Amino acid sequence: MISKTEFDKKNKIELSAFSLKLIAMITMFIDHIGAILIYYPYAIKGQGVPEDIYVFYRVLRNIGRAAFPIYCFLLVEGLLHTKNKKKYALRLAGFALLSEGIYDMASNVLGIWEKQNVFFTLLIGFGVICGLKQIRESVKIQKEWQRGLLRLLVLAVGMGVAWLMKTEYSYNGVLIIAAMYEFWQYRVVGQLLGFCVLCSNPFTITGFALPLLYRGKRGPGGKIWQYFCYAFYPLHLLILYLIRITIG
Repeated sequence: MISKTEFDKKNKIELSAFSLKLIAMITMFIDHIGAILIYYPYAIKGQGVPEDIYVFYRVLRNIGRAAFPIYCFLLVEGLLHTKNKKKYALRLAGFALLSEGIYDMASNVLGIWEKQNVFFTLLIGFGVICGLKQIRESVKIQKEWQRGLLRLLVLAVGMGVAWLMKTEYSYNGVLIIAAMYEFWQYRVVGQLLGFCVLCSNPFTITGFALPLLYRGKRGPGGKIWQYFCYAFYPLHLLILYLIRITIG
């Protein structure tokens, strides 16, 4: 297998964490334009998207398939570099709760336990890879088969919680995050495994390919940028929802 170091040496093009976040936010915004402003207005009436705008709708949604894999990648990167895992998890939980009401309004499931926003998927995934990291670094577990069994158990629990909560991307999202973490030193393998999980939509390949150009550079941006990236999710959902109800 090609290690992360070998791959980096062969590739001269690079993207910073700042660039990846920007790409993820833009593609997510484009995706949600298609969902909130085109799909849901017809879905409310029990209708499908008309043929004359369906192609445009699909283009928007397919562009948006890049966002989630990039966010998964950045989550794993965040775990490996954060100084405080508890604060990281609390930020994810806080924005998951903050976003849920807005997400429900924007996706027309207010008051219905139908689907939970993607922050919950990321939070569960973060908990899983924290558990995997703890098991990997534990000196008390000496036998490799025990480590392997515990890792599988942690992953199974996380996937089960995501499925029960009906989070966006469900157990598939948690599995992708775990694969990226487990094969972090062999990044091509981790990204390829992630793509295989979501290969039902081939347009996700962009989101799995772009992080291969990451070389560990953060790029510009401080605390304000960091929190803006978190807040962008509920903010853009709210803006699109308000646009939709304004135009009827």
